[in-house]
Amino acid sequence: MIDPHAQIIVALSDDAASVDFHNQLRSNLPTRIIIDECHTFLEDTYRNYLPEGGLCLPTGLPPFDPSCRSRYTAIPVIPQDLPNLCSLLISTYLQKQEDRAMIFIENRDLVTSIAGSLNLPYHHSGLNDSEREQNSQLWLQNNKGTIVATSGFGAGINYPHVRLVVIYGIPNQSEANKAYQQIGRAGRDGQPARIEIVAKTTDIWQPNHTVMDEFKKLLMKPLSVSCPSLFAV
Repeated sequence: MIDPHAQIIVALSDDAASVDFHNQLRSNLPTRIIIDECHTFLEDTYRNYLPEGGLCLPTGLPPFDPSCRSRYTAIPVIPQDLPNLCSLLISTYLQKQEDRAMIFIENRDLVTSIAGSLNLPYHHSGLNDSEREQNSQLWLQNNKGTIVATSGFGAGINYPHVRLVVIYGIPNQSEANKAYQQIGRAGRDGQPARIEIVAKTTDIWQPNHTVMDEFKKLLMKPLSVSCPSLFAV
């Protein structure tokens, strides 16, 4: 129930999408509404958000560090090679017991397969609540823990010592906010962290490519044009 005298309301994105929330606002319109995880306004299609526009200020990204460095290679990685690449990155960038890594893959079957190959916990919507919670705790409790997950695990994670984030697949513009959320999990303690966005074979640009927007084209050729720096921190 919304306090009828409240001038500032802080709400979760799911609550902001509910009919009851909308109805209460009709008679108790506050001065300002602050919605947690407001980036979902731009990417979720299954919620009916408030039709009124507003200013969305993301807080998922850590403060910009002018010393961050980007590296780019145009070599795609097939799923069969991904476990070896991830194993190398984990052994390189997880040096302390509290260090953690996150591997994001937007395919539940591939998440399960890669996690099985590396003997790691995993997280996706195909698991029940108990299984997801158990695997999340394994990631937090294991020394140098790594988890393989779909994007649902990226939002709201505030563990400070994530040293490595791997994202399999170059995002299009419509996926950019999701990628920023995943990237924002790294280095929240202010210490250096590594971001690896790994190209799939289907990501390599061809002249007749019809599903690659300009944002993705820029990411695929970051050394030749000005583009968002997503490849390494």
